[in-house]
Amino acid sequence: MPNPVEDATITAKIKAALVGDAATRTGNIAVDTKGGIVVLEGTVVDDAQALRAIALARAVEGVRSVTNNLRLQ
Repeated sequence: MPNPVEDATITAKIKAALVGDAATRTGNIAVDTKGGIVVLEGTVVDDAQALRAIALARAVEGVRSVTNNLRLQ
């Protein structure tokens, strides 16, 4: 059973990383975490922005995997 506190912490850390990164702060990216599995949804301006968002999410402690549901604008 996933620990909601840990998932909430993971989500918060990823959101902070996305906002703090010049390459991803302009994207419209939503983050959801369940059991350490992160889902990124929303729109990005290009593939590079999507790849950067995925890399930032994977770098957060506790992330088991990242599902990319990002779309190009």
